[in-house]
Amino acid sequence: MRKMSGVIFSFVFLVVVAVGGHAVESYDLGEIVVYGERKPQNPVVVVNEITKEELEERGVQTVAEALEFIPGVDVQISGKGERLLNIRGFEQRDFKVLIDGVPAYEGYFGTVDIGALPAESIEKIVVTKGASSVLYGANTMGGVVNIITKKGTEEPRTSLTSSFGDFYTQNYILNHSAKKGKFNYYLGYSRRTSDGLRLSSEFDKEDKWLGESSEYREDGGKRELSDYKKQSVTANIGYEPDENFKTNLSFNWFSQNRGCPISMNRYWRFINWDQWQVSLAGDKRLSSDASIKSRFFYVNHTDELTDDADKTIASGGKSWFDKSAYDDFSVGGEIHSHLNLADWNLMRVGVNFQKDRHKEKEYQSPNWGDEETYEADTYCIGVEDSLMCTDRLSLTLGCSYNGYVPVKSADMPSPGKIQILTPQAGSYYDITENTTLYGSIGKKIRFPRMKELYSEHAGGNPDLKAEQTIASEVGIKQKTGVTNIYVSFFNNNITNLIERTKDSSGNWMYVNIGEAQIYGVETGVDGRILGNLNITGNYTYLHAWNKADDCEIEQRPNHKLNLSTRYSFPFGLSFNLQGVYVGEQKVYYNKGKDVRTAQDYTLINIKLTQKLTLLKSGLPEIFLLVNNITDRNYEEGNGPMPGRNFLAGLNLIF
Repeated sequence: MRKMSGVIFSFVFLVVVAVGGHAVESYDLGEIVVYGERKPQNPVVVVNEITKEELEERGVQTVAEALEFIPGVDVQISGKGERLLNIRGFEQRDFKVLIDGVPAYEGYFGTVDIGALPAESIEKIVVTKGASSVLYGANTMGGVVNIITKKGTEEPRTSLTSSFGDFYTQNYILNHSAKKGKFNYYLGYSRRTSDGLRLSSEFDKEDKWLGESSEYREDGGKRELSDYKKQSVTANIGYEPDENFKTNLSFNWFSQNRGCPISMNRYWRFINWDQWQVSLAGDKRLSSDASIKSRFFYVNHTDELTDDADKTIASGGKSWFDKSAYDDFSVGGEIHSHLNLADWNLMRVGVNFQKDRHKEKEYQSPNWGDEETYEADTYCIGVEDSLMCTDRLSLTLGCSYNGYVPVKSADMPSPGKIQILTPQAGSYYDITENTTLYGSIGKKIRFPRMKELYSEHAGGNPDLKAEQTIASEVGIKQKTGVTNIYVSFFNNNITNLIERTKDSSGNWMYVNIGEAQIYGVETGVDGRILGNLNITGNYTYLHAWNKADDCEIEQRPNHKLNLSTRYSFPFGLSFNLQGVYVGEQKVYYNKGKDVRTAQDYTLINIKLTQKLTLLKSGLPEIFLLVNNITDRNYEEGNGPMPGRNFLAGLNLIF
């Protein structure tokens, strides 16, 4: 009760002083569809946006760090050391992560390690929650995250950044952009290396949940197998011959060689992890009332995961392989038309298609096993109509037909086709010029992932049905001067929830367990006070309940509170102070038989930046970034998290 009172008091304080997060405007940059595009300043769902300026001010290095402070979003670490997202209680497999509108995931699990995606080449990140546009298709139960990379600038611009931290952490970043006539381009490269992550000085190696005798085998100091080498390349070439046509060719490559911090007594390492994608997007305005947008893409993912079998077995784990190799690709495209049927009516019609193929094989001395190939097609045909009923009232109606067609299933039984209709509706009403009510309701689905259908190790089940939810939301936005405030209530009633359980023979199997409910409230404010002082904050309450087992869904904190303060001094010094409170969350262990509670925690990060204005060229600045200033020892259910760590560096802009 005391902790709850503290959370409520902190939030009330935020609202009273009007400093916090907000649902920002949608925009059309690197996106095919935006729900409520007719009047983007008043979307019918919550849309949060992070700009490149905010990324730089906070000193975030990866997409994972950038999204940690978005309301309703929580970043978790998987058993393989991946950074994965939760949005309003939905796991990453339940929603889409896009890079420039392209689905970015490895087809077997349906996820991507957002800790491998660097932040320096990002123009904006847009998080659309709840009943996002039907034209996005299936696998959007939690919403859509679109990572939009930088494009060419009017004036030539080159940036070079280098930074250094503890355990030999080194970062080198170089990018350049320019515009030449009708062409524009952006090129970016980064290289990051580290010997590992430092644990808190308060870490107790005798801790039964996290210490030497636990499944994490930690003795303090540097977390075992937390070293990494990461590289990335981003390239964008745009061509705009006239005001009615524009096209963009985009390329992204991410590579990492890293350890997987020990979990479940497994000593694993990625000796190779590569993902690259290329896409061609076009936007043609046919007339003042009609346009066509299209995108075609190819995504390739390969990785090799090794297991130190002797250590795994000696510590009580089970070794499934010496080496596991994945070779995946996705190819697809989408075409959308936008039609202004009248001054008060905007219709969007879209078709998208995607083919996913997954190949895997395992090596266990002395031989490689047989290669297994899985393949499936996914498609969506949708229509969405926005009606301006009055000057103050807008209504958006949409419906899509979604299909999942298994093509190859190796030696496993082939599942049947899945075809589902997903209708939804949304509306907003301007009470005054600065006050808006909005709401939406819709059916969203998630098709089973290949691992859930076919995995022999995890308990694949080809008879799985698609998960479904009725997503509803209602909220209010208020703008007062330079302050924005919003409150949103959301609810999801989920059926055919896919979870793992044991069959009558004691073997693990994925099954549709029945029903679950996720509901909560999300609120925040954003304001500028005292000239150069800007403070933002947001709070999320979340209740995620598995009705079939009558228990709380694990690793879903009930409370999360974010606060960020930015201030710039006249002499070139600026600071960005961030604080986050994460409430208690349930953790299941002993193969799901028992439950414990991961304690709440508070983290504080700071970035100091000094512009060296005495120099006449290069616009140099030096910076110091310190995360977890108080050196808090904490965890979220997948092992001990980093203690205090720092980066110091130099940035040159020409």
